[in-house]
Amino acid sequence: MSQLDLACEAQISTRHLSFLETDRARPSRKMILNLSEQLQIPARERADGGHGGPPRCTKENEPCRRLMR
Repeated sequence: MSQLDLACEAQISTRHLSFLETDRARPSRKMILNLSEQLQIPARERADGGHGGPPRCTKENEPCRRLMR
């Protein structure tokens, strides 16, 4: 998925997504969950396990790891 595709699906600007990727902005919990859904990260691997808990990133879950830097 391209950055443009992800930004469109998440209904955010590509600039904001770029800022999140480069640590120039901090994502809210809601944003992390939104992006993880758009990236089709399974609920059991999502930051909240599908239930709103704290982020839980794994080695296999690189998109989440990049967001949590």
